[in-house]
Amino acid sequence: MKIESPKKDPVDRETHVEKVREKKKKIIEVTEEAQQASIGNYAEEFNEKAEKEVVVLAEVGVEELNQEQDKIEQEKKQKIAKELAQYQQQVSELKHLLAESEDQLCHRKGLVESQIRRTEIASIMKAQREGAAIGGAFSVAHSTLKTYLDDSKKQVEIIYKDVKMDYTELRHNLTGQEKQASGQSWRSTPQLIEIHISCMRCVKDKLPKGRYAVLCSVMERLGGNTLEMQKKNSKKWRRVTSPKPHSGEYHLNNLVFNQSLLLFVPPRSEVKPSMAILFELFLLKSKDFSHDQVLGWGVFPLIDSDFELNNGKFKVWLDLM
Repeated sequence: MKIESPKKDPVDRETHVEKVREKKKKIIEVTEEAQQASIGNYAEEFNEKAEKEVVVLAEVGVEELNQEQDKIEQEKKQKIAKELAQYQQQVSELKHLLAESEDQLCHRKGLVESQIRRTEIASIMKAQREGAAIGGAFSVAHSTLKTYLDDSKKQVEIIYKDVKMDYTELRHNLTGQEKQASGQSWRSTPQLIEIHISCMRCVKDKLPKGRYAVLCSVMERLGGNTLEMQKKNSKKWRRVTSPKPHSGEYHLNNLVFNQSLLLFVPPRSEVKPSMAILFELFLLKSKDFSHDQVLGWGVFPLIDSDFELNNGKFKVWLDLM
């Protein structure tokens, strides 16, 4: 098989030939110029130019360098010595300040201690003065109280003289009876009790206008006889209260007596559970009433559940007639 190359155009072939000729021509020209040019010694030229450009700064000898180094070291030593002197000066100043502060503290401590001592002395003196004042006031109060008690004792002895005499006579009589009769003892002596009558409540207009008194008696039993243990002729003490007026108006709620009565009751060995205290409300005679009248009565047991005389504050119901 026969392969034929493509046929080229005559115009393109001529153009290609011309380009090749121009390239060869340029190569010849460049070769001629290179042959004509002269190449110099670049190293010599560099040295010449470098010598011209070099600048000499200074030339220093070894001795000068040593001297300069010694000088620098000497300056360093002087600087260190100066700093050391300054440090020592600061240390001395601090020590001086510390000593001054210690002196000030000691001085202040002494002032505070002296102030504390003065305060303690002042407080002790104040306590002594107050103690003396309290002692004097106590002495005055003690003497006043003693005088008051002595006066009260004298008044009580004057008021209850007859009671004491009656009680003494009863003791002597019972003592004589004890000597005559065997088997009796001191326990057969009558007992003395005090009854304080405060007031009557809720009277209002339930009671008529007049003067009122309360009579206390010891009964052997309810509905029984009244026991008379004291003398009838005694004037210093009685079984009845002093008269108290009452107007009989509806707004007067209480009839206040606020009095104490003294009664003789049987001895402890003769007291019975049935015994009671009788309270009688009397309307005393006046121009409106010809004689005394009993308007109310009430009873209260003489002894409690332990067979002892009742002691305390109680209320007694009064039955109005």
